[in-house]
Amino acid sequence: MFSRRSIFSLVSQGFARKLHLSKIRQEAAIIDGSKIANEIQEELKAVINTCVNAGKKRPKLVAILVGNHPSSKAYIGRKMKAAKLVGIESYTIHLGENITQTELLAEIDNLNKDPSVDGVLVQLPLPKGMNDREVCQAIIPKKDVDGFHLENLGNLTLDKSSIVPATALAVKELVIRSKIETFGKNAVVVGRSKHVGLPVALLLHADGKAETGALDMTTTICHIHTPHTELEKFTKLADLVVVAAGVPGLITKEMIKPGACVIDVGITRVKTADGNYRLVGDVDYDGVKEVAGHITPVPGGVGPMTVAMLMKNTVTAAMRNQKDAKQSDRLEDSKAFTILWDKPGPIPRSELLSKIHGVDALYCVLTDKIDDEVLKAAGSQLKVVASMSVGVDHLDLDALKKRGIRVGYTPDVLTEATAELIVGLLLATSRNLLQANKAIYKGEWKTWSPRWMCGTGLSGKTVGIVGLGRIGIRVAELLKSFNIAKMLYTSRAVKPEASKFGGEKVEFNILLKNSDFVIVTVALTSETKHMFNAEAFKQMKETAIFVNGSRGDVVDQEALINALKSGTIAAAGLDVVTPEPIPLDNELLKLDNCVVLPHIGSATIETRDEMARITARNIIAVLEGTPENMPAQINLM
Repeated sequence: MFSRRSIFSLVSQGFARKLHLSKIRQEAAIIDGSKIANEIQEELKAVINTCVNAGKKRPKLVAILVGNHPSSKAYIGRKMKAAKLVGIESYTIHLGENITQTELLAEIDNLNKDPSVDGVLVQLPLPKGMNDREVCQAIIPKKDVDGFHLENLGNLTLDKSSIVPATALAVKELVIRSKIETFGKNAVVVGRSKHVGLPVALLLHADGKAETGALDMTTTICHIHTPHTELEKFTKLADLVVVAAGVPGLITKEMIKPGACVIDVGITRVKTADGNYRLVGDVDYDGVKEVAGHITPVPGGVGPMTVAMLMKNTVTAAMRNQKDAKQSDRLEDSKAFTILWDKPGPIPRSELLSKIHGVDALYCVLTDKIDDEVLKAAGSQLKVVASMSVGVDHLDLDALKKRGIRVGYTPDVLTEATAELIVGLLLATSRNLLQANKAIYKGEWKTWSPRWMCGTGLSGKTVGIVGLGRIGIRVAELLKSFNIAKMLYTSRAVKPEASKFGGEKVEFNILLKNSDFVIVTVALTSETKHMFNAEAFKQMKETAIFVNGSRGDVVDQEALINALKSGTIAAAGLDVVTPEPIPLDNELLKLDNCVVLPHIGSATIETRDEMARITARNIIAVLEGTPENMPAQINLM
């Protein structure tokens, strides 16, 4: 099924969200497992459809159900429904309760030998008299989509790539997609089962730089025999609590550190006072949500995510199982359709050079320098480099052109988000918003004072925009509503769109001398690099506020620091700096008149999702032999 082509994706999942530690308590943010599971299933569906449309085999999953236990039948039903939704071929072998273990193992052996089957699972628990462990070990590791085989569990223990138990993978994905900060934080796993508690603990504590992409937490394992007083001591220290003990209501709000994230894996059917039944978890949900920062509900939390991760494991198994020459194009060990860098932070240069060989497409972001060395390491088969960015100064366009490699990028889509951020950054800088916020926490807000925290307003002022492209135009349109007196801009030509906001084209030096606010949205080129140098800052008003939403290298950063320290200009707001991330000891971070943001101009969910879709479509168009269908390419040909 899976294309012989390989795609290298450098998109990190390491976007981190701080744990909710505010002293002003609110109810916990609900982690909607059903919603996240749907998102993952849509992603898998897109991958499978791409492969099938290219004439490749659809993944195939076979489930074995022994007996007629109602819960087991329900679980199998949900798994088959999910498989159908994402496009996995699937069916269930339903065996009677009286079947012997020998007969069951024979069925498994047949599926192991069937080259059309990518994944096999046996629904647990099995009837009395059968050995669950022996049955699970009978499924060969590469088809073991539950991740229960000793080889898969062993690889997980050693931080090596393997099929991970679906529930453990679900917990990890919930934490990552909820943007919970994990590095160096404390975690407690309540439950020690070999299929849930132990794999969860391994994924939480292990090295995030290793093959499993674990979460680097300091992890403690407790279980139902841990004395309750000791259990409470551990959970009160934890930033993340994962509960999989099978004891309803085991964890109460008195046991949870304020702001902690609580993942409830437990699920038990209990009888209510009216004689009906309902599903509950191991956590006293109503009580704990008053204390926690994040919490999963039961049902609707880990359950649907476990099914989604089982589908992901099936797709992973299918990618690895294509071994014949026609399907793998002789790539060693059926090289995966996608080689994914899913660890926090940019991929190290050495890792990129070692992993990229043999790929047909490269999905990258602006932190990835793609130059001649990388292209040589990739090989002559590389057909397209698609960057999830508007700027392409991280790409060696000459080297790409020389090799005839298509280049995709994502223009237009981030215009609105970046313009909004620039306006917000301007206001944060001019009205001292960050300083005012910090003053509250420092206890400096004593009483009202006529001049305390006063900033500069926009009304009646002159705004200068350097580089009136799409983003610059949108910034000007937004600022028009602030009753500004005059809008100046620089550009190679008069912009007809400027008439909408009364814009006047002027020379660069005129703009600097007359503007109360100088906003930079110009593209980074050899001509614009360090255009804001000491001489440029000297031409600006002493009361001027400088805002950069372009690229860090447009500014001579040392010259800016000197201008801010000496009072040559009043203040600066920067969404871009050099280098990125900026070192904590950089002088810019020590200045009260400088606001620095971590390059979040396009950081809205809607924008990033659309950028990702455009990047994927750029790749798909080239690999399908229709580069003319790329939604956004840089014409190098």
